[in-house]
Amino acid sequence: MLLFVGADRFADSLLTTFETLVNDPSTIVRRTISCGLHEVCKTLGANVGIIQNGVKTLLQDESIEVLEGLVPHLQTTLETLAKEGVNSGPNSVVLSDFIAALLNCELSISLSSHWRLHVDFLTSLSSLPNCLSSDQIYYKFVPVLFRLLSSNRVIPVRKAAGRTLCTFIKNNKRTDQRNELCKRVIHELCYGRSYKSRLEFLDICQNIMELFSKSFFKEHFFDEVLLLRKDPVVNVRLKVCSMYPILKSQLRLPGDRLLLQTLEQNARELMALETDRDISNSIRMAVVEMDGIQLSRDSSTDLTKEEDIIDRKKEEQEKQIIEDERKHENMVSRITRTQISSAANHKKSNATSSSLKDPNKRGTPKVAPKSKETDGKKVASKSDSSLTIAASSSAGKIPTVRRTSNPNNNSKSSSFTSSEAKQKSTLPQARTSMTNVKITSAKTPKAPPTIDSRMMTSSKKTVPFSSSKKS
Repeated sequence: MLLFVGADRFADSLLTTFETLVNDPSTIVRRTISCGLHEVCKTLGANVGIIQNGVKTLLQDESIEVLEGLVPHLQTTLETLAKEGVNSGPNSVVLSDFIAALLNCELSISLSSHWRLHVDFLTSLSSLPNCLSSDQIYYKFVPVLFRLLSSNRVIPVRKAAGRTLCTFIKNNKRTDQRNELCKRVIHELCYGRSYKSRLEFLDICQNIMELFSKSFFKEHFFDEVLLLRKDPVVNVRLKVCSMYPILKSQLRLPGDRLLLQTLEQNARELMALETDRDISNSIRMAVVEMDGIQLSRDSSTDLTKEEDIIDRKKEEQEKQIIEDERKHENMVSRITRTQISSAANHKKSNATSSSLKDPNKRGTPKVAPKSKETDGKKVASKSDSSLTIAASSSAGKIPTVRRTSNPNNNSKSSSFTSSEAKQKSTLPQARTSMTNVKITSAKTPKAPPTIDSRMMTSSKKTVPFSSSKKS
C-alpha cells in the first residue's frame, strides 16, 4: 500500500492506520509491522520523521516476539532515521529521544533467555556513532557494555559487547574519553579477578588490532598482553601463546626493535620454563610461524603490501580525528573569547551611557578633611571653633580675645579647651604684631609728652564699674 500511495501521501492516507497497527493488542499484528518497519523507513525517505513515534513504541514493546522482528534490521532503521529524518521539516527526527527506548529494549532482551537476539541487538548498536554524539554514547551506552562484559554468562554476548565497545572507542571524537576507555578496559579486564575477564581482554585486543592502526595498539595494549604470559590460569597462557605471531606482525623496524627483542625473549622463556604440554606445543608452533613473518620498515615509502596500505589509512583516520578535535576546541575557545569581549564592551558602553544621562555622577568624589593631631590630642577643625583677635589701635590697651563657636557643634568642652590653648599661643604674637604695626605706621617721631599733658591724661582716667551698684 505504501508503494501504491507514495511517500508524499502517506501522512494523509496511511499514517492513522500505521499508528493503529503499532498499538494493536495482538502480538502477531505488532510483530508483522515490526518485521517490515525498515522497508517503510527506506520508502518514506525524507518523510521518515512522521513515524518516529511508532518506532519508539515498537522498541519499548514488552513482547520478545515483536523485538525479534525489529532487532535484526535495527541498524538499517537507525541509519535511515539519522540520514533522512534530520531534514524532515516540522517532523525532524531527534535521535537523542531514542536513547531511553534503546536502553529499555536492551533491558527487556537481557532479562529473557534469547541470547542470539541479544547478540544481534549489541551488533546493531555499532551504528550509533553515526546517529548520536560521542558524549551521549560515552555516558549512556558504554556503562551497559561494561556491565555485560563483567556479569553476563553467555560468551557470544560478551564477545559482541566487546566488539561494539571497540567500535565506540574507534569512533569517539574526544581524545580524553578514548584514553579513559582504554585505561578502563585494562583495569577492569586485564587486571580482573576472573580469568573470564582476562580472556575477554585478549579477545578485545584482537578486535583492536583489526579496527585500529598498529601504532595505536602498541601504545595502549602491547605491554599488557605480554604480561598475561605469566597468568596462573592455563587457558589464559595458551591464548597468549596463540597471539604471538599476530603481535610480531604489529611491529616495524627499526623503530620497534626493542619490542621485537622483548617478544622473542618471552617466547624463549616460555619454551624453556613452561611445564604444561599443551602450552609447550602451542609456543613451538608460534615460534615457527613467527620466523616466517617479515617485518615492514618505517622508512619505506612504497607500500606494496595490502596490509601496510590499510594500516596507513587507519593512521590517517586517527590523525584526522585528532585534528578535527583540535580545530573544534580552537573554534570553541575563539567563540568564548569573542563572547567575553563583547560582554565587557557592552557593559562599558552601558556604564558610559548612564554617566552621560546623570551628570552628577561624573564629578570627582569629595575627600573628607583630615584631622590634625598635636601632642597626641585631636585639635578641633576651623568649622567647629574660630578665634578672632581684636586689638585696639592704642598703645596702652591689651588685645582682647573673643571666641566664636559653631552653633551646630555639640562638643562644647572640647572646642572650648582648644580655643583656650589657641588663645594663649596667639596672645604674644598679637602683642608683637600690634607693636610693630604701631611703630611702622608712624610717619614722624612724636615728641615726648610734657608734664601738662601727663596731668591731663591722668585726670581723664575713668573709675571702673562696680558690680555692687544698681543701675
